[in-house]
Amino acid sequence: MSGAPGGRSRLRGPCGNPGCKDMHNSSGQWKLIPDGDNSKPVRAGATCLCKKAACWRYFLLKDPPQKPGRKRVYADVAVPVGGSINDGIHPPIIESIGEIWGIRICNIAVMGDEERENPLVKRKTEFCVHGEFYRSEEAKNPVYGAWWVRRRWLVEATSQEVVDEAVGRFAAACDETSDEDYEEEAE
Repeated sequence: MSGAPGGRSRLRGPCGNPGCKDMHNSSGQWKLIPDGDNSKPVRAGATCLCKKAACWRYFLLKDPPQKPGRKRVYADVAVPVGGSINDGIHPPIIESIGEIWGIRICNIAVMGDEERENPLVKRKTEFCVHGEFYRSEEAKNPVYGAWWVRRRWLVEATSQEVVDEAVGRFAAACDETSDEDYEEEAE
């Protein structure tokens, strides 16, 4: 069913799907009925199918329709306010701290409405650490990235002096940043 005599394709109706309700309207464009193992009946004299979803599904060129009200794929990967892609569990071994990018005492991305509306009950200091991490003891190469890391774990994994030095660099960078820097970025 790949074309007309002389090697030229006959890209016009009627649609090959016997159930097509508007067999002479292509919905914009015609497509040749695929060759191969197609046991479906084809309308007599038809070499093409229209671009309607039902006709594509008839010739198995499109997946069956999904249930109404389905969740969107991107809803599961959306990053909530205050969260980040690397807000999950950080790699277990830290090789070095490059920079500290931020400090927080709570993660509003995982808090419910009631928790955000009331004073903070439980505080845990976390640093957004950019540095070298290893995913396991056997890993040969470090992973560079930034993750939120609890202060206690960071001190245990490095030392109090290393953490204090990194926090000092972060504080100095914050002191050097002025409101004008933010206004320039917004323009």
